Amino acid sequence: MTKHKPYGNKELVNKLPKTIVLFSKRYRMQYCENPVDVDSQKRQSLWGEVDHWDNTMRIFIGNGVRDFTEVMHTIVHECVHAIEAQLKLDENCCNEHFIDLLSLGIVDLLKNNKIFSYLYIGRYDDTKN
Repeated sequence: MTKHKPYGNKELVNKLPKTIVLFSKRYRMQYCENPVDVDSQKRQSLWGEVDHWDNTMRIFIGNGVRDFTEVMHTIVHECVHAIEAQLKLDENCCNEHFIDLLSLGIVDLLKNNKIFSYLYIGRYDDTKN
């Protein structure tokens, strides 16, 4: 996978989703320059956090130190946590049923939020779906 150069904050944020929809629940995206601002309790530095109370995902973008690929990895990671919570999956579960449900959630995420176009930067035409 090719690493992209780090962006200035404004340029990077303009390339990232403003909201994410999972199973009809809309999460508002907040991009933070300081990792402590990601934590809703301001107790620790985090890369990302899903707040299920206010339907917000907070993602650390740094001050030009994180590149597009790193930030997208964090976004997808937090989306998997949101999928797990919405489907009320047992966190100790790792069987075929768990894998099927998780796959369903990932396909939903990629299709409904046009993330293919973010990840592949123009190689995927999401207007045809």
